[in-house]
Amino acid sequence: MTNRNKTLIVKIITICGTLLLTILGVINIVQVAKINNLNKKSEALDIKISELNSQKANLEETAKNHATDTYIEDYARNNYNMIKDGDVIVIIK
Repeated sequence: MTNRNKTLIVKIITICGTLLLTILGVINIVQVAKINNLNKKSEALDIKISELNSQKANLEETAKNHATDTYIEDYARNNYNMIKDGDVIVIIK
């Protein structure tokens, strides 16, 4: 093999190596961008989960309060004009 052939082979290998590294670099950049995008989505979902957990706790507390006899009686009196045994009805004209 002549010196010229060796030089040509080295140049071809160098070009192929450079192309391979460039392609790998671009792939790496794309993957990093995707990871950053997924991290942002994950953070947004974590915030949404926190908000929903807070809303769930509020709803559970409301449901617990609405299940009491006192609440049910007050609601029936105020919204349906219902009375309890022993109540005295006063009509003011």
